[in-house]
Amino acid sequence: MWRFYSEDSPGLKVGPVPVLIISLLFIASVFMLHIWGKYTKA
Repeated sequence: MWRFYSEDSPGLKVGPVPVLIISLLFIASVFMLHIWGKYTKA
């Protein structure tokens, strides 16, 4: 089931650390856009 680094798994090989960093950046950008939209509407 966990086929991160095996040769026969198709697709892009990405480790768990870049996935964690990208997901945290995505959550932070959504949070900042939410706050920015709340202040520009008023």
